[in-house]
Amino acid sequence: MANNLVIAYRLEGGATSEEEMGQALARLGDAVPLLPGVWYVKATLGAGAAADEVRRVMNATDVLLVVDASNNELARFGLGCAACAAVDRLWEHRADDPKPRRRPT
Repeated sequence: MANNLVIAYRLEGGATSEEEMGQALARLGDAVPLLPGVWYVKATLGAGAAADEVRRVMNATDVLLVVDASNNELARFGLGCAACAAVDRLWEHRADDPKPRRRPT
């Protein structure tokens, strides 16, 4: 089954080039750049497995966010604690629910 992935990244370490990132993303499946550092990829992998593959060409200080829109999954690396907490808090929030639900800890 093909998954609709939106992949966003920020290269901080300087060792990985945009060309290398493009090649890594293209290895996942049909990849289209949308904005600087944001791609749409049609892939057989889900968010976690796709993130693991892309992280192989990235540095420890780089930032990666993979959203699997087909399966409502998310994988992230290098985001700050505040950003991670906000995403965790809002990820399961329904638009028709006035209060975001908290994930169990």
